[in-house]
Parts: sequence; C-alpha cells; structure tokens
Amino acid sequence: MDIHLPREWDEAARQICRDRPHLVLVIGETDTGKSTFIRHLLRVLLNSGISCSLVDADIGQKDLGPPATVTLGEFRYLYELRLAVPRAMYFVGSTSPRGHLLPLLVGTKLMAEKAEGQVVVVNTTGFVRNAGFALKGFKIELLSPELIVALQREAELEPLLEAYSHMQCARLPVSEMAEPKSFDERRALRREAFRRYFASSRMRRLKVEELRFQRAGSEMGDEGMRDLMKPHLLVGLADPEGETLGLGIIKGFNAGEVRMLTPVRGKVAVLQFSRMLLREDGKELGFVRW
Repeated sequence: MDIHLPREWDEAARQICRDRPHLVLVIGETDTGKSTFIRHLLRVLLNSGISCSLVDADIGQKDLGPPATVTLGEFRYLYELRLAVPRAMYFVGSTSPRGHLLPLLVGTKLMAEKAEGQVVVVNTTGFVRNAGFALKGFKIELLSPELIVALQREAELEPLLEAYSHMQCARLPVSEMAEPKSFDERRALRREAFRRYFASSRMRRLKVEELRFQRAGSEMGDEGMRDLMKPHLLVGLADPEGETLGLGIIKGFNAGEVRMLTPVRGKVAVLQFSRMLLREDGKELGFVRW
C-alpha cells in the first residue's frame, strides 16, 4: 500500500476485490481524493486479475480523456490514466455540471451501460451540495450501484447517504495528504488537458448539407446557423450512429461549409453544439448566449 494512503482506503479496496460488486460509485466533495482512491482501487483489482472499467464523469477535472466529456476506459493493466485512450465518450459541452445536469446524467448512464469490465468504477464531480445533492441522488437512482464509496471530511455527505440508506455504502476518511486546489490551479489543469487533447489536431472542412445538428437550442436556418457557428466554439463530433468521436473547435463558417480544428479522423455525421468558447491551446474564452 502507498504510505500516504489511509489504511481504510486499502481495506476498502481489498474488500471490493473480494466482493466484486459490478458497479462502484465514488462520491465526495472537491479535493477529497476521489481520483487517488480510484487509482489505488484499480491497481488492487487489476493485480488480482479482475478486469476494470472506469467511467470518468468528472467533466471539469478529468483523469481520462478531454474535459467537457464523460469518458469510458477499459483496463487489463494500469498505466497513467491521462495517457489512456477512452474507448467511448459522451459530449456534455461544459466543464461544470451547473446548467448541464441532464447531459451529465445521460452520458454517465450510457457510458456505464457500455462498460465491459468485471468491476465498473464511476468517478464523479465534487458538486454535492444544493443542486449537486439532487444530481448525486438522481445518479444513484439511475445507476443503482452495488456499492457507494463516500469520501468525506466530517459528515457532509450524511444527508445524501441517509436518503439512500438502503444501498450499501463504504464511508472513507479523506487522506491527510489531500490538498485543496485553487480556482486558478483547476483552470490550469483543464487547460493542459484540453491542450494535450488538441495537440494532434488538423483543419477539417465539413459540408453543412452532410451534417445533422444536435443541441442547437433553436431552429436551424441560414441566419441561425451563422449565429451558432461562433469562432472558437467547442463542439462534439459524432458518427452516423450518433456515437461521439471526439471534439472540435469551430474556426469559420461560409458557403455551406464549416471549418474546424479537431483530432478526429473518422466520418463525422453529427455536430453537437455547446456554448463554450475554447482556443486550441486549451485556454477557455467564456460562453456564448443563444
């Protein structure tokens, strides 16, 4: 066991290894060590020959894949999560769950359904108060986890855990090594994750007549299209079956053609809008209104 991990974490990981619950939901406020615990859990499971899936639904502070997405990874051995290639992803369109609770729930459910591991671990955002309380409650109801792992400093999660006391729960302390990150530190981590994702991008030109458009928030027409195709707009790109292939950044729109930077190489049939503006170096430029 890593010397900085609480003894209770290792005990919980080994109990999960013995019990093999199919779906484990990990919850906790910001900076409680959810990602660190999950890495340890995956290591224990994989060292015992148990295949694992990770559904990374922390859309702001990603361990797997780009921010603004829910991602799915399949593991037979453990390596650096940030370097792993997701098997599937779902475009949420924001790095914050506020105002995006529905797509976050939908994406988490869809990724969990696709998971192939013997044990599926779901990471979540640190948004647990107020609207976050409702979000976590709906997520519990939607996923029906065999085990909830709750990381808490004192008793901040108890109202939520009491509301779902019929479900099995492992309450774990926060590591003494856990250090809060500032807003600027979190933004810098997101920028680096976006920069890394778009590092292999190239310019693509897609014909509007060959695309379907989702999540536009308004009827599509020539004028509406021009209003939506903002430079630097972050978009999701999907295949003909609607499966998310990756992300793109709008660079221009004219003559029935949209230009964008994207690392996606496959056939793009669907463009999913967000309101988030982003540079290819990962710098967030704010949001647009429709």
